[in-house]
Amino acid sequence: MAARANWKGFLRLSLVTCPVALYPATTDSEKIHFNQLNKKTGHRIKYLKVDADTGKEVSSDEIIKGYKVDTDTYVEVSNNELESIALESALLMGLFYFSIVMIMGHVSFVRPEWLTRLGAAWKRAMGEMEMIYDGRCGFCVRSMVWFLAFDGLGQIKTRNFRTDPSPIVSDALMEKALYLVLPDGRMLPGFEAYRYVVPRVPGLWWQVPMFYVPVLSRLLGHPLYNWIASHRSLLSSMGSRGVAGASQQQER
Repeated sequence: MAARANWKGFLRLSLVTCPVALYPATTDSEKIHFNQLNKKTGHRIKYLKVDADTGKEVSSDEIIKGYKVDTDTYVEVSNNELESIALESALLMGLFYFSIVMIMGHVSFVRPEWLTRLGAAWKRAMGEMEMIYDGRCGFCVRSMVWFLAFDGLGQIKTRNFRTDPSPIVSDALMEKALYLVLPDGRMLPGFEAYRYVVPRVPGLWWQVPMFYVPVLSRLLGHPLYNWIASHRSLLSSMGSRGVAGASQQQER
């Protein structure tokens, strides 16, 4: 038997209207159900809905919902009122998250004229930053590609230290961490570089809670980054094997 929809309606976005139906994720059709019986007579037990004061049985069509506000005082609520509240909140939340996803996708992968102007204005306000990384490290290159995918406004300029050495960073420093050069010439290493960038790049705002938990973020962030930096050769080789394995499966 086909599942029945719990709710049917329409989702309207500007001039586009899409039919929407909500179905339960599980079904009770395959479950075994038992009835309660009187042990002495074998007769089925029935539950009656009765009025608390009169003791008389009340039919289902005469029963409504009520919210208790005081002793023996209730506010009557109809099913239509409950449905309108639930559906309105659900649709608003759905449209909110749908809008966020669409905006982020648009900002990250589409660059129309208005986005270029917005990026230029934002860079003038925040300043253009330069990230210096070790292009000889496969893990560092992959991390930088992932990082820049969220920079839809083009705020971060990257420099591969191995092909374009920086006069302010030495080989010894580059072996320990990547570096972020700020508009005023200051230089931040490793975890502090990521921490500075996250709140200033709109595409990375979702990471702010991870980098700005009081005390805890720095307490855990620095050791974690240092461990990754010291094991980047191992992480690079693991990533290379994963890419090679995926390409071999595609060839097959």
